[in-house]
Amino acid sequence: GATMPAARQAFWTALHGIDARPPPPPEPLWTRLEVDLAYPEHTGRGPRTLPNPTGAVRAPAGTRITVRIAPRMRPAAGSLVVAFEHPEGVTADATRTVDFVEEDGTWSATFELRASASADVVLFDDDGDPIGRAEPLAFTEDPDRPPEVEFADEGNGDAPIARDGDTLDVAFRARDDYGVASATLVYELADGTPHRIPIPLPDTPRRRLSHVHRWDLSAIPVRERTEVTYYVEVRDNDPGLGLVPLDDPPGKTARTPRRKLVVEDDDAEHARNVASLAKIRDGAVDLLAERMVLAADGAGLDPAAAFGRLRTAFLHEETLLADLASLLDAYATDALASDRRAKELAGIHARLRERHAREARRQEAVPAEGPWAPELLARTVPPLLAHDRAMVGALEDEVIRLDDLLDGEILERIEALLARLRATQQKIVELLEQLAAGDESVRPMLEGLLERRREDLARLSEARAMLGREIDDEFLNPDALELLRKLGEETMAGGPESELERARRQLEELSGMHEAVQDRLGRGGEAGGALSPEDRARMELLRALSRIEDRAKAGATELRDVRRAYRSAATMPVLSGEQRKALRRAAEAVARRLEGVDDTELGRKGRSALLDAEEVASRLAELAGRKETTVAEAYDAARALHEALGRARLSAEGGSKPAERLDAARKLSGRLVSRLEKALPPPEDVLDEADRARLPGVAGTMRGLRTEIRNLLRSRASEPLPEDGRKALDRALEALEGSARAADDARIDEGIARTQRAAEEVRRAIDSLRRGGSPPPAGPRGRASTAAERDRSLRDLVMEALRGHERERLGDTVERYYEELLR
Repeated sequence: GATMPAARQAFWTALHGIDARPPPPPEPLWTRLEVDLAYPEHTGRGPRTLPNPTGAVRAPAGTRITVRIAPRMRPAAGSLVVAFEHPEGVTADATRTVDFVEEDGTWSATFELRASASADVVLFDDDGDPIGRAEPLAFTEDPDRPPEVEFADEGNGDAPIARDGDTLDVAFRARDDYGVASATLVYELADGTPHRIPIPLPDTPRRRLSHVHRWDLSAIPVRERTEVTYYVEVRDNDPGLGLVPLDDPPGKTARTPRRKLVVEDDDAEHARNVASLAKIRDGAVDLLAERMVLAADGAGLDPAAAFGRLRTAFLHEETLLADLASLLDAYATDALASDRRAKELAGIHARLRERHAREARRQEAVPAEGPWAPELLARTVPPLLAHDRAMVGALEDEVIRLDDLLDGEILERIEALLARLRATQQKIVELLEQLAAGDESVRPMLEGLLERRREDLARLSEARAMLGREIDDEFLNPDALELLRKLGEETMAGGPESELERARRQLEELSGMHEAVQDRLGRGGEAGGALSPEDRARMELLRALSRIEDRAKAGATELRDVRRAYRSAATMPVLSGEQRKALRRAAEAVARRLEGVDDTELGRKGRSALLDAEEVASRLAELAGRKETTVAEAYDAARALHEALGRARLSAEGGSKPAERLDAARKLSGRLVSRLEKALPPPEDVLDEADRARLPGVAGTMRGLRTEIRNLLRSRASEPLPEDGRKALDRALEALEGSARAADDARIDEGIARTQRAAEEVRRAIDSLRRGGSPPPAGPRGRASTAAERDRSLRDLVMEALRGHERERLGDTVERYYEELLR
């Protein structure tokens, strides 16, 4: 035993009389211990009570913790000393002392957990001495981790290319411990400045979120070909209740990896080509003036001097032809350049090149450098001078054709910019309507559209400055220019309601200005000769369809105003228990049918709509679980589900399995919409007399539009319309009939949906018409030198070019020459 360490220690303890028994544990200070946990609201957890907990109690920051004890001995007072774990050590915020409060023999103390902590219970007797101290209670902070977000689709390595008027579907998934509160689409242009667009999300934060945001690229202030870097940033609902403050409250953020997108501005590319055409026209005028001077002086010049000037003019013409060839290549990739204009430009280039080739063959006889033999020059110069005189007339005709072509391009660009301004203003009106209804999330997109409007106004001013003097003021009168000037200077200074009213007036004025320019182009104006019958019919059909589209959009706006008045005045009932059960059953039934849909058989838009439908179905199930859900909330979600299913069905092939499942799901959603619509307060009992009187007017407008479209389809005016456009108008007729019936029956939301669908179908018809043929010409065709106004314009251009040659004496000859033509 002496060899064993334990035996030696026992002998030593006994020898010295040491009491080596472990001390008895301290007597507990309480006979009962309970910990109540009241979790913060953002966690969505209900309260919880832990009787006699063992080990550390886990809870998120912000939890109100109540410690209740039944003391073994009745104390005079007590305290709960809480020591938080602070990363910087002991600080003023790291400790807290809470006094116990006694009620019916139970002592309680409450504190808010801000970090992991230990809490000591200290009880005092009547003399203020501690009765005893128990083992500390341990509390561990359950961390609220940052959210996670990722793109839902697979991005390829190359940056996709989109047009500035396209819509890009940005699909993403996010998750968080307690809920995703907000999402923002952030994009950066070349200068690195971030532009933020809030993404509308459901009102209630979700722990898991799958969403598709339709990004309207027209709100990006693009300049030419712009590379845009974008990502989605989400923020959770953490209010920052911990001891350590959040970096960027409220909430913690996460973002997806960055993606790149190339946005092409077709208008900027076309504007460069038009500017190049203007430079070519000016170069041709300079060459014409140079040829005219040479033709006048050639007979009195020395052959060597004459040949030197002929060689210079020849090289200038060669440069002009090279510029024309480059412009033809640019026209081949210009999305806004018409084939007709490209053919005219190619004809000008071919005729000048043929004459240039004939002159080149004559000049080949004379070496480019070295002494020229007098007899060689004597044989070569006279034919070249004769060719120069013939070139004066040929160049004159080509310059006039170039001038006509340039004016036509500028006028069409003005018309396109006005159409773009009109579309931008329509979107501004729609966003202002949402802003007036209280949706503040549209402000960033509204600011982007205002910036785009200012840029388009600047482009319009540049285009107008390029017009010739003879048509300078005919297409934009002083009133129109004053309106455009005010548009460029205006900012969002007033309230949403006043800004909305002003934006609507501006939209009407812009629409009138656009139609006036279209009418002017249709008549040919001062820019030149008449249109062909086919082009005139196409232009008239475009204008008629544009007016129908505008009136349909105005009807939808009128119905939205009535809907806003109805929702403001109505007291929406809360869903009953039976209604919530029915809502849950319908949402689950739709979700089951959507699970079996093979989205690979749907197009890109169909897959996006399917994601929307799945998300709204989940939203409906969530609403069914809330006791405070109103009929209006459920109805809006059911309508959104029905419309999303309709968009997905359009991408499914008839008779396929996805089509069958989507049809079945849409029947369920349609029945749900009908049931919830009946549970809404009747609009006729809520709306005042003035608002009720607006509904029959909208119904009459929709029936009038239906009659116009039907008459248009039956008339010869619809002959230029492609088959796709006719089918779109047939769908518009059906939507307008449904809109009229809905307005008669005071089914406001149904009327809005059908009216918007009718406007979209009319827009599809317009797009099919635009794709079906090239824009009509804005200037005359053929030999324009017989037009008096064009000759006067050319005379002015040549006179300006002659001043650069310092040949004022030739001015009289030119003046007389053109006056003869004008007579």
